[in-house]
Amino acid sequence: MLEFRGAGVLEVPVFIKQPCVNAHHHHGLLEENYRSDRSSEREMSAAMTLCGVLNKMRLKEELCDVVLRVNEVEFKVHKIILCARSPYFRALFTKGSSSEQKVYTMTNVSPDIMELIIHYIYTKEIRVTTDNVQALLVMADYLFMRDLVRDCCDFQKAHLSPENCLGIWQYADVHSYNVLQDHSYSYLLHVTAWT
Repeated sequence: MLEFRGAGVLEVPVFIKQPCVNAHHHHGLLEENYRSDRSSEREMSAAMTLCGVLNKMRLKEELCDVVLRVNEVEFKVHKIILCARSPYFRALFTKGSSSEQKVYTMTNVSPDIMELIIHYIYTKEIRVTTDNVQALLVMADYLFMRDLVRDCCDFQKAHLSPENCLGIWQYADVHSYNVLQDHSYSYLLHVTAWT
C-alpha cells in the first residue's frame, strides 16, 4: 500500500532565497516578502493543528452535530467541517434539508470508502491503493472534492501499466475524467507502438 497525502499537505510552500541585483533599493520589498513567507508558514501550521484537533474531536465524538449513515455504519461528524471541504455537503446541509435533520443516509458508497473520505476531509491525508482508487475517485467526484479527484487521477496515472492502461482509459472515458483519459490513451499508444 502507498500512503498518499492530499493536495493541501503536498502543496507546502518552498522558500528559496533569491539573489537580489540591487538589495539597497529592494530591501524593504525583500523584508516584506520574508515576513509574508513566515506568515504563510505560521498559517499553514495553525491550519494543520486545527485540523488535527477537529479530527481528534470527531474520533471522540465530541460536539458532532450530524450523522452520516452508510449501510448500517454511522459516522458522527461536524457539519461545518464537511461544508468547508465539499460543495455537495454544503448544499445538502444548507439547501437540501431542514436544520433539525441529524441523520443523512448515503447509499452510493461503501462504509470503507466513506471512512477514507471523512478522514481526508478532516486531515487532507488518504491511503490510496490500486484496490480503492476507482471507488474513491467516483465518490470524490460525486462530492465535488476536486483536490481528491486530482489526487486519485494522479495516483492512477503513476500506476499505469501495460496490463491496466486499457481498463483505466475505458474507465476514465465512461466517467469523463479527461486528463486521466488522455494520459492513459497516450500511454496505451506508447505501449502498443513497442509491441
